[in-house]
Amino acid sequence: MWVLAILLALLFTAAGGAKLLSSPAMVQEFAAIGFGQWLRYLTGILEVSGAIGMLIPRLRFWAALQIAAVMVGATITNAVILHLLLDTRITVVLLVLALSLAWLHYPQAVRQAKATGRARQRRRVKPHRYLGQRRFRVRLTLIPTVHTGPSTIA
Repeated sequence: MWVLAILLALLFTAAGGAKLLSSPAMVQEFAAIGFGQWLRYLTGILEVSGAIGMLIPRLRFWAALQIAAVMVGATITNAVILHLLLDTRITVVLLVLALSLAWLHYPQAVRQAKATGRARQRRRVKPHRYLGQRRFRVRLTLIPTVHTGPSTIA
């Protein structure tokens, strides 16, 4: 799992860094897409932040989903707008790898609950009992009223 996370983190740090550092190839590619250069910056930020998140075990699941979402957009863009078959295949492979990493880091308790068919049960809040009697606190809040002018009642 660590090998896959480090591999994807290195790949997406390099790819996102090239987008953020305005590599001429990236500027030209995003110009061909036609949505403007803001999309290049957004994609670069998402890729670099996802790469950093993949190195943090608590964030790895969400970071892998973020990278997978970026790869869905890249796959559609490469196939439909740019008509690049080889790049489409590469983004599909990266999408599968990111989803595999997300599946491997899916929270264990949720996975077990779904496997057994048991959903997480909510704890019921019981009223506090003090010497056999229920004790409740009531807080009253006074809301001041503001009059802005003379009132007319018709």
